[in-house]
Amino acid sequence: MLLHRICDNKPEVWTAARKKEMIRAQLERGNGHHAYAWLLMKDGIFADETERLELIERYLSLSPKNYRFAIRFLNWGKNAVPERTRFFAKGLLDVEQQQHQVICTALNLLDREEAKPFARKLLEQDGQVADVVCTALSILDKEAEEYATTVSDNWQDKQFNAVLRCLNIAPASKQSKEIISFLLKNKKNQFEYFRILAFPFHSVPAWQEETKRIISQWKYTSRMTVADVLRHYFDAPFLLNKPCFEILSQWKYDIEYQRKKFPQNICPEHILIALGHPHLRVPAKRTAVGMLLHEQVHPGFLGEKLLQAAQAIVNDGKYPDWENESENN
Repeated sequence: MLLHRICDNKPEVWTAARKKEMIRAQLERGNGHHAYAWLLMKDGIFADETERLELIERYLSLSPKNYRFAIRFLNWGKNAVPERTRFFAKGLLDVEQQQHQVICTALNLLDREEAKPFARKLLEQDGQVADVVCTALSILDKEAEEYATTVSDNWQDKQFNAVLRCLNIAPASKQSKEIISFLLKNKKNQFEYFRILAFPFHSVPAWQEETKRIISQWKYTSRMTVADVLRHYFDAPFLLNKPCFEILSQWKYDIEYQRKKFPQNICPEHILIALGHPHLRVPAKRTAVGMLLHEQVHPGFLGEKLLQAAQAIVNDGKYPDWENESENN
C-alpha cells in the first residue's frame, strides 16, 4: 500500500530530506522492492556519497538478486564511484545462484586479475548459462585451455556461443579441429557456419581451405563474411592482392547489386578493406577519385563510410588503416 502511495504522490517532487526519510523507512522494514531503490542513484538527494553508499549496501544485502537494480547500480557506479563499486561487484559475485546478468556485468567491471578467481570458480560450477561461460572464458583466455578442451564432450548439446569461445581458446586440439571441420562442411546451420568463419582458426586446414575459397569467389558470398575473412589475412597482404584489386575495379557494380538485393543492408566493409590494401595505393586512389565523381552526380550513392574514406584518400592521402580496422572488429 505504501508503494502505491509513493507512486501516487509523485516522489520526484518531494524534497531530498523526505526522499531520504522514505528510503530509510523502507530499509528499516526490510523492504527489498525496487519501487523506491532507483532513488538511491538520483542526483540531488545525497550531499554525502558515504551516506548514499551505505544505503545502497543495505539495499543490496536485502535484495542481492534484484538484477535490474544491481546492473543499474554497477553501470552508474563504475563512473561515479569506481573503487567502491568494484567492492560491491565482488560481493554480488559471492551470492549463490546469482542472476547471470549481474554476474557478467560485475565480472566485466573488475580489473582482469581481480576477476580471474571468480571466473575460475564459475567455470567449476555445472549448468552455467552461455553468457557467464563466455564472459569467464574471455577473462581467463588461454588460462582456461584445459576447460576449453572439454568442449568435445557432447558439444552439440551445449550452447553454441560457449562452444565457439572454447574453440577459439584451444583451436589446435584434435577435438577442436574436428568440430570446426564438421561445422564448415555441414552448412545446414548457416549461423554456426558464418560464426566459425568470423574467427581466425588458421591452424585448422579445413578453415584455411574454406576461407581461401571465399576469397577467390568473393562475388558469390555475403559481403560481411567476405570482410571478416579478408581481415584474417591482413598479415599476408599478398594473398589479397587479386581479390582486393577486383573489389576496387567493381565497386560501383557491387554497390548497385547490393542496393537491388539488400536495399536496407548495404555492406561497404570489404570495399574499405580493399581501399586500404598497402600494395594497391595507385588503384585505390584512382577508385577514390571515381567514387567522388560518381557521388557528385548521384548524391548518397556511396554512403557515409565510403564517402569519408574516398575524401580522406583524395584530399589528405590517408588510406583506411588495416591495423586499426582489425582492432575495431
